[in-house]
Amino acid sequence: MNYKKFVLTIAALLCLCMTGFAEIAVKDLGSGKVEITFTYKDDKASEMGAIGSFNSWTVPGTAMTRNGANLWEITVPALATDEIQYKFYSNGSWIVDAMSPDKKDDGYGGTNGLIIVADILSGVTPAVPGVAPVAVKTAVKAAVGGRQKVSFGTMTYLESDTTFDTGDKKFKPLGTALNAKSVWKFNGDLVAGMPGRIEITTYNGHSKIIDKGGIEAADGLQNLAAGLVFNPLYYLGGNKKPSLDKFSFGFDTPFLVYETGYVNSLLPAHKNLLWDTVVDTQLANDGYSSFALGTKLKNIGDVAIDAAIVPNKSQTGFFGMYGFTSAEAGIVKAEVQYEMLSSNKTEEAKIFKDLAQQNILAGASASMDGFTLTAQGLVSSYLKDSPGDKVSAKEKVALSILFGYADYYETWGANARYDYRGGLGAKMLYADNAEVIGLPATQKADLNGFYKIGYWFTGKGDLSAVLATEKPLTVNIPVMIKPGVIVNLETLKFMPLTVEVATQFCYDTKPIVGDKSFNLKWAGAKLAFGALVPGVLDGIDVYYKMDRTNKDVMFNSLLSEFNLAHALKAQAGFGLRSGTGVVNALGFALGVNYVLPIPAAKTPVVYSQFVYNMDPYNEEGSYTYDITDFGPDNGIAGSDGTGALRFGMKWDF
Repeated sequence: MNYKKFVLTIAALLCLCMTGFAEIAVKDLGSGKVEITFTYKDDKASEMGAIGSFNSWTVPGTAMTRNGANLWEITVPALATDEIQYKFYSNGSWIVDAMSPDKKDDGYGGTNGLIIVADILSGVTPAVPGVAPVAVKTAVKAAVGGRQKVSFGTMTYLESDTTFDTGDKKFKPLGTALNAKSVWKFNGDLVAGMPGRIEITTYNGHSKIIDKGGIEAADGLQNLAAGLVFNPLYYLGGNKKPSLDKFSFGFDTPFLVYETGYVNSLLPAHKNLLWDTVVDTQLANDGYSSFALGTKLKNIGDVAIDAAIVPNKSQTGFFGMYGFTSAEAGIVKAEVQYEMLSSNKTEEAKIFKDLAQQNILAGASASMDGFTLTAQGLVSSYLKDSPGDKVSAKEKVALSILFGYADYYETWGANARYDYRGGLGAKMLYADNAEVIGLPATQKADLNGFYKIGYWFTGKGDLSAVLATEKPLTVNIPVMIKPGVIVNLETLKFMPLTVEVATQFCYDTKPIVGDKSFNLKWAGAKLAFGALVPGVLDGIDVYYKMDRTNKDVMFNSLLSEFNLAHALKAQAGFGLRSGTGVVNALGFALGVNYVLPIPAAKTPVVYSQFVYNMDPYNEEGSYTYDITDFGPDNGIAGSDGTGALRFGMKWDF
């Protein structure tokens, strides 16, 4: 074994220098009620939302406003028995409160902030309200430096789903099934400084009760009753036993943070300067270890550093590893990441002998007076004489450059970005390459920006073009144009309203014969009404989209959600298809959900839905719309030809 090569391979260091801080304050109102005030500092953000279990994780969260100290702030009501998970959300990014009173695994390789109200009120976990910014950091660190108690959480739902065929404008029953899933999550310090995470899938199944293909109602109901009495978890799991789904544990010291995970645990996610280099859905498979710097090693003078190295067997049983280091000093950031994949699955002594693939990623960023320049590059190499090694050097390279500006008062900003991917040979091992660095043998130019006029009007635009890397002017160049505006009238007393309108066009320089050069892909709008009748009708969200992504079919959808009193929400949606080959023109969806005011039962949500030729809920256990660009995420063809009637209950805490 080449020990020199091994030492050089694992010597890698990361930086996440904090650009903001958060503060949590809990006010006891008596009678079991409290108010929780979230405060977050980010001078550069143009918008900020608080998102979490208190608003069902609905993007973009509950809007925060700037207070007299120019900090983002919002106050939400809660109960003294609540355990609240949260993050902050800004411009499409999820922000973890690094100094929250407590933390809980978010199920995606990261953590949510956790507020156990009873502990804060009793002084077990101080929220440190009302102290100066510098003191906040010191005080909160002291508060969370001890043991975090092991907490329990779950994502559980039970849902009956009756489906039918809508062909010939008739209701033809197909069957009734019970969809059920329950994941139990345990997270906290097993002993002081030794955190652990355990997730157990107690059941996850689809049990048919009535089926057109052969299960009569009487037999199905008898099976249901017997299953729920004799072996409920096995029955609800579709005849599968409960299983250990995720298992990880480690230890925290001032100098080293260690973690190891197995089964369906997720590798520690990582975002480089411009790229998500380790996705938050990468399964550990056969296991991983993570070695990261402790707090005592994260600063060298005025330079903030961080480092991690993650050996693993996540790549279909092969040994692999990634490690990264970054540093930040003043206006400059820099980061280097190394990745490798062994060609060996079973012989530990030969892990580093024949490396199937190695990647070097490097990037740097500098910011000054609102201007930011960032560059990120990737070089891949392969085992000698392997298929990957035989492609040209330029096919193993990827590059991204971003130049941006945003003025101090957030009245306008713009970004210009260029992405290049030489070919299939440029490939990160732990990332979604097509999404992060683009399709093979392409280059992309993108220009986007915004301009705000006063408090009420913001214009936005995005212009992008995708070119081939070889002779780009000889083939088609698709150019995407996406203008939009936001009109903020939420301060109007008689009708608080925010309107967002956007559309997307495509121009093809060399269209397919018979096609047009200029095409409208979609156009849409969102109207968000505030509390029209406080205490009765607390808001209405309306989404409209005209979808032409299928050139032969136009799909118009109109979705609305009514926020009523007492945590009751109602939804109504309509869809209309027109064009070549359309069979089921009309679609609609109706839904209602209600948060049961039972703190002892962790306030489950009960819901009911009826969908016909369109399904904006899109997945089992969902009681909110799944929306992309103002319309149903599953698009034109979603649930065309089918319908369903659902009743369900869900816990998610």
